[in-house]
Amino acid sequence: MRFDESLCKYTSCQNVTVISSGTSSSSNISDNGVVLELSQGPQFEDKRMSNICINFEAFEQSTGQLKKGEFEKMVNEVVQAMDEEYDKLMPVTDFPVGLREWSNKICSRISICMSRSNISLQCFGLVGIGGVGKTTLAESTYNIMLREFEVSIFLSKIRENASKHTLGLVDMQKKILDMVLRCYNKGQINDLETGKSLLSQNLEGINALIILDDVDDISQLHALYYPLCSSLGPKSIIIITTRDHQVLEFAQAREIFEMKGLNRTNSERLLCWHAYWEPGRPKFLKGDPPWDIDACIGLPLLLKQIGDLYHNDENSWDQELYRLRKSGDIFNVSRISFQGLKANEKDAFLDVCCFLLGEEEEISCLVLESCHGMGWKYLNTLRARCLITVDGEDRRIGMHQHLRDMGRHIVRQGKRNRAWDEQIAKFILMVIHGLLE
Repeated sequence: MRFDESLCKYTSCQNVTVISSGTSSSSNISDNGVVLELSQGPQFEDKRMSNICINFEAFEQSTGQLKKGEFEKMVNEVVQAMDEEYDKLMPVTDFPVGLREWSNKICSRISICMSRSNISLQCFGLVGIGGVGKTTLAESTYNIMLREFEVSIFLSKIRENASKHTLGLVDMQKKILDMVLRCYNKGQINDLETGKSLLSQNLEGINALIILDDVDDISQLHALYYPLCSSLGPKSIIIITTRDHQVLEFAQAREIFEMKGLNRTNSERLLCWHAYWEPGRPKFLKGDPPWDIDACIGLPLLLKQIGDLYHNDENSWDQELYRLRKSGDIFNVSRISFQGLKANEKDAFLDVCCFLLGEEEEISCLVLESCHGMGWKYLNTLRARCLITVDGEDRRIGMHQHLRDMGRHIVRQGKRNRAWDEQIAKFILMVIHGLLE
């Protein structure tokens, strides 16, 4: 079978390493000077996109016999080259439903922007609510593009690392310098200002691909992004993932990709992959599936969480899902966005969850202004954080159903001071009646 024929059989596989070997079709093994070529993966006309290609003289010139020592050396060099290649790659999700389309779109847009201007570093942004797949998409894009740069760095969980301790951002500055310079002395950095200075002075002219994952505060841009902008080479690219549009506005991103999540078909496929390890619900399972796809549509992290509850029994799966919702654990990822709001912004968000979905933006603004003193400011903040949408010509307030459910769960577990259904209204009336008595 020819190499191109065998490759066609596996074009849909993920994380597969193909090693091929061969000689010229016109040569004979007894010919002098036959060269054995080993290559990892397909070889493209565009050499920038090719993987590893190594040539070895593995045959005796006179006898045509394979030299054992040369062959062992050849194998060791191939393995070493593959190890070096894969050390740079980021692990990506097991079930990349819809991922290739998004990755190709972003890489294509970045290539177009770079072809139009390569006189200065360019920044691109991925923005969306928690669990929508920003990090996974950034990892996939990073793996596709890293070979085109002198240096490639994926700086993950910036928000989490920065909040753990006061030197979290300093540690990330050290990591960047260490990965770029290798022989750098980490003891040189004891504070943010020193780190910013070293980043600005020591990376001059280097063309790098850098991913800043989960940035949620301007201080993180000042510590990491701005020093890199002032030093990296003109063909460098920085990709920022965030839940906040305002972060990307401060970074002056060349282009912002707003992630809406998977469509309904891909959401069902991904859920089935995690639950049944196949793209659809098995035929032997009768009746309607136990999940409410509308509650988690588009959010890969939530779809994984729900799919992983399945253990060969849909009845127990339904019970586990009910327990997860009742306890509120299902909202853990989305709650991070809520906790990042200020007190009045949280109140405005809960008001939207309980009362204002489907209302016109102007009416919603008036309601919030009468309750909290400001309307437009809070709506703009919630929209920038990807917590609400403003849809249609009549500009009505919208929200992902999962976020709505989270907000209402927070109210149920808290003061219960907002009534959006009969059960909550009865509870509030009972409390008022008890106080009056």
